[in-house]
Amino acid sequence: MRLKMELMAALLAAFVIIQPAGGVTQDSSAAGDESLPALKLRIERAYWSEDIVSLRQSAEVLEATGIETTDWHGGYYLDFIYRKLAEIVINRDKDRAKEYLEASVRSLERSLAIEPNAETYALLANSHGNRMGVTSLFGRLGVAGEAGQALERAVEMDSLNPRVLLVDG
Repeated sequence: MRLKMELMAALLAAFVIIQPAGGVTQDSSAAGDESLPALKLRIERAYWSEDIVSLRQSAEVLEATGIETTDWHGGYYLDFIYRKLAEIVINRDKDRAKEYLEASVRSLERSLAIEPNAETYALLANSHGNRMGVTSLFGRLGVAGEAGQALERAVEMDSLNPRVLLVDG
């Protein structure tokens, strides 16, 4: 079971790293001297090295651009960062992991408010699923319902999307 979960996590990471259709190509002076493509590269390096400090800094820089309020890709990449942070800390600090997963959900919800799409709904369903591991027994039912609604919406939008298929299992 653990191997299956690790394989699914690796597949999800591979899907997430591949820039989504229409990817972020604009530069942003709000990110300082760092363009969004350069920031994406920084995020990927921090992700694979599991560098918590670099991941947090990348989230701060990305949030400073404000792109998550105007382009769905901003929330998409913030989700990517927050998921990894949660994965890194979950065994030693469940409260911190829960905070990161809640930030992941918020970033995806912002993305969906800008441009609803199947990929983001699938990732939202998965983030809610991950939240169940750090949620009280009584809270899990509500989180499961949120996950189910997001996955249902993803399947309605594009049942053949690879991320939807991965999350739908």
